[in-house]
Amino acid sequence: MVMELGDRARGILFAIVDDFLRTGIPIGSRTISKKKGIDVSPATIRNIMSDLEESGLLAQPHTSAGRVPTDRALRFYVDSLVEIKDISEDEERQIIGSINPANMELRDMVRETSRVLAKISHYASVVMTPRFTDNIFKYIDFIKLSDNRILIILVSQTGMIHNKIIFDDADMSADKLGWMARYLNDILADLTLHEVRRKILEEMRNEKNLYDSLLMRALSISKEVVEDEIKGEEIFVEGSTYVFDYPEFADIEKMKQLFETFENKHNLLKLLDKVAKAEGIKIFIGSESRINCMSGCALIASPYRRGDQILGSIGVIGPTRMNYERVIPIVNFTANLINTILDDI
Repeated sequence: MVMELGDRARGILFAIVDDFLRTGIPIGSRTISKKKGIDVSPATIRNIMSDLEESGLLAQPHTSAGRVPTDRALRFYVDSLVEIKDISEDEERQIIGSINPANMELRDMVRETSRVLAKISHYASVVMTPRFTDNIFKYIDFIKLSDNRILIILVSQTGMIHNKIIFDDADMSADKLGWMARYLNDILADLTLHEVRRKILEEMRNEKNLYDSLLMRALSISKEVVEDEIKGEEIFVEGSTYVFDYPEFADIEKMKQLFETFENKHNLLKLLDKVAKAEGIKIFIGSESRINCMSGCALIASPYRRGDQILGSIGVIGPTRMNYERVIPIVNFTANLINTILDDI
């Protein structure tokens, strides 16, 4: 955001923003006049505040003399942050300690990290799990269980695992199941899940003419498993109760709107999808999200990846007056840590 403000107006605006982020209440000229580095009279401050209001940077929520920064002002403030603080050693230890890639599937690892992110930031955390449909197929396996059941394991090259148990009326032997797995692994190698589905359908059309019941059974089972997984990304919301510690959400209507955001994950998916297509940290402040029920909220999120492949997004949701200087590095560190772990898997 490009905006021309004189040094005096900028100093007063940022003083108002700093106080508002800390207190959440309208800020008056007398409060600003007492700030260190503000060497102008309350009358001059009132005039500057009036100019800032006309510029769309401040708003007067009611008849009091105090002003609050608008979404536009908060965006200007965030874009002007020159130096982002480092996270503390304790925060770093908590985030690192939450991840044990050796004992977790990727989806569970990211979700557990999201829980810790909510706890540390004291805001709600959101995570879009990896897009399995864009992942590269690694292998499929069939394990014979008791009572005519088969455990099917579908694994991607990023380490994501999908399990499904089916009933097998034909009671196939372990040897036949092994043959089916080898056949599928051979024809599906190096394909994305979407490509796997197309390949399976293509093979099913071809094999109809061969009347090979075992081939058809292998293809039919794998088609069922793949279509289960193609249903879409999952979004997890952790720590949603944290946001209700902030007085701006004491209003029943705002509380309902926020719950609607957490429940209607389609809107969150659209935002996190935008994050996944961006580079680095992405911040949506208030109306920037273009989602009515998030008008009083901000989202700070980052994509996470393995190599050049984007897998999902992770971030936090809180009131627009969240502590940006503190939260941005926390989200950034968390996403980078996930990237490093995934590169080493």
